[in-house]
Amino acid sequence: MTRHNISKQYYKLDIHLHYLPQCITSSVGRSQALQKAINGQETPIKQKHVRSAIIGTFHTQSAKTFWAYALRLPAMDDRIVAWKLCHVVHKILREGHPLCLVDSQRHRKDLDEIGEAMGSS
Repeated sequence: MTRHNISKQYYKLDIHLHYLPQCITSSVGRSQALQKAINGQETPIKQKHVRSAIIGTFHTQSAKTFWAYALRLPAMDDRIVAWKLCHVVHKILREGHPLCLVDSQRHRKDLDEIGEAMGSS
């Protein structure tokens, strides 16, 4: 993908951000979507909640809001929460704003600890 296509892609996304519902663009709406996506219930993650988190990274141009919420989760205590957190982190790193990679580097140790806890039980 060329540089021109990438900037064109972000421009299209920026246009669509103006038409999103308030529940996705507000920080309260994004935290509610994360709460619904990453919970202890044995149900699949709804893609609309993950999509809201991804769009939130473009709205804030970082993953700081996501990590502020994610670090408060009981991921070390609940295997389901840990798995869902890893799933959402994977989606955000792949499809979120490019600065998500930079913001997430400082939380690598936390993710390693979750992986070790899941592997040992």
